[in-house]
Amino acid sequence: MRPVTPKNVAELQLVLIIISAVPTYFVVNPLAAKAVVFGGLIALVNVLLLNWRMCWGERHLNADASWHFRQAFRSFFERFVVVATLFAVGLKLLKLLPLAMFTGFVLGQLAWVAAPLWVKLKRKND
Repeated sequence: MRPVTPKNVAELQLVLIIISAVPTYFVVNPLAAKAVVFGGLIALVNVLLLNWRMCWGERHLNADASWHFRQAFRSFFERFVVVATLFAVGLKLLKLLPLAMFTGFVLGQLAWVAAPLWVKLKRKND
């Protein structure tokens, strides 16, 4: 079985964002759907940053362990700051609905749990 990669998670996150936003638009309201999409996009940005850092780290395989540890810590800090900033933008500047935005983020993060099944289904359909 192929390993789960951030690319697989990003694909699944896009699917989950659409699947969650469309019913929210019709059942709740368009403002909630915008918040769900924004929350899902925050999770997507988080995964894309992780993927970028992983690819960057693979180009420096000859570096020592302390360098890789510093880069892992840097990646954690960067992603934390970006996610916190995007949440602040969504809540304060865009005035999005907090519960819907957090729901979209959690659904996006759940892609990490569902990604192994996603990869298995993709392999089965290939």
